[in-house]
Amino acid sequence: MNPNTPPSNEADPVAPTYPLFPLPNCVIFPSVITALHIFEHRYREMTADALASHRSFVLVLIQPGWEAEYEGAPPIHSIGCLARIVDDRKLPDGRYNLVVIGGPRVRILEEIPHSPYRKARIQALDSPQQAPDWTSPSAQRLSIYFDEVFCRTPQALSSIHLDPQDTPDHFCDKIVASLQMDAQQKQALLAELDIERRLETTGEILH
Repeated sequence: MNPNTPPSNEADPVAPTYPLFPLPNCVIFPSVITALHIFEHRYREMTADALASHRSFVLVLIQPGWEAEYEGAPPIHSIGCLARIVDDRKLPDGRYNLVVIGGPRVRILEEIPHSPYRKARIQALDSPQQAPDWTSPSAQRLSIYFDEVFCRTPQALSSIHLDPQDTPDHFCDKIVASLQMDAQQKQALLAELDIERRLETTGEILH
C-alpha cells in the first residue's frame, strides 16, 4: 500500500489495534529513544496492559485548543508514531518511568470505543523503497548544515544517538527530535511523508 494514499472512508477491519497515548506537547520519531513519565490513572492502566501484551502504544499529539477537553477525548492528529517500550520501572505509588523507542509512523484509521484510555486501528507508514540516499542534494545539504550547527556545540551533539547505518530519513528524524521547537512544528515534520521535502525543510530550519 502506498503510504501517501489517503485511507478510504471505512477503516480496514483487520488493521491492528493499539492503545493511544495523546499528549499536548510531545512528538516522538522513528528510531529515537525517549523517556516518559506515566502518572495519570488511565495511562497507568494503559501501560500495564501494554506491558502484559505487545509492549507498544501509539503516541500522538493533541490538536491545538485541547485545554478544555483534556480530561475527555480531545481531537488528535491523524499521524502518530508507534512507541515500543524498551525499559520500564513501576514506582511504589503506581506511576511508571518508561524508556521507549520510536517505531514506524502510523496513520490513525479509526478510534474504537474503549475505557478508560483510547484505542484505535492503525496503518503503519513505511518509508518508500525509492527514498533518497546520501548522494541526494537534500541529504548532503542537511549533513553540511548539521555539521555547522551541532558540531560546534558538543553538548547538543551528545543528545543525538547517531548510528553509522542511519539512512537520511532516520538521520533527519533524529535531528528534528533533538531541536527545541514547538510541538506542532515537529508534528508537521512527522506528518510529512515525502522524505525529500522533509530533508529540505529540516535543512532550511538548521540553516
